Amino acid sequence: MSTVFPVAIIGVGNMGGAMAANLRARGWPVHVYDLDAAKCQALEPLGAVAYPDAVQAVSQTSATIVCVVSARQTIEVLFGAGAVAAAMQLGQTVLLCPTMAPDA
Repeated sequence: MSTVFPVAIIGVGNMGGAMAANLRARGWPVHVYDLDAAKCQALEPLGAVAYPDAVQAVSQTSATIVCVVSARQTIEVLFGAGAVAAAMQLGQTVLLCPTMAPDA
């Protein structure tokens, strides 16, 4: 059996929602946030924990997956209002899944 640890997914639309459902099906603790609260609520019956903001979603996790649309949105999530990066623990892993140019 592999080791599991809490994962936050910011942006649970088509891709992020599928990731959250897949992780939950494998027994991983999943914390979710999306601007559209209904997307988070749809994952709660699977055992995902929804949060009212991204900072709270990442505060108790080991890894954060950012599944937003663009580089601009990624920068906003990490360093803009709310500054998720500032709420993360030293050594916490961040995975970026938006569509963006390599130089972004």
